[in-house]
Amino acid sequence: MGTHGTERVRSCVIIESLAPTFAKSGDNPTGVDDTAVSAVQQAIVDDRFAWLTALPGDFLNLEDYSLPHARYVEIEGGPHVMCVTHRAEVNAELLAFLADPA
Repeated sequence: MGTHGTERVRSCVIIESLAPTFAKSGDNPTGVDDTAVSAVQQAIVDDRFAWLTALPGDFLNLEDYSLPHARYVEIEGGPHVMCVTHRAEVNAELLAFLADPA
C-alpha cells in the first residue's frame, strides 16, 4: 500500500504488527532508552487492551486516516508467531473478516 496506494484496497488485516524491539541497542541506535521501555512494559501490564487499542493513534494520524470500521481481535494465548501456533484461530478470524469486512 505504501508503494501503490490504497485506491484499489477495500480492507486489510494487520497481524502481529509490532517490531521485535524498539529498545536502544547496538543494532537499534535510534531506539528508546530503558526508562521508556519500562514505562511501556508497565502500561501493558496495567491494561494491555487499552495499550493495544491506543497504539494505532500513536503511529497514525487518525483524524485524517480514521479507522471507523477497525476491529481488534486478540487470540487467547496467542504468542508472537501465532499464525503458526494458533493457525486455526487466526484462520477463523480471517475468514470471519473476509465474510464481512465492513
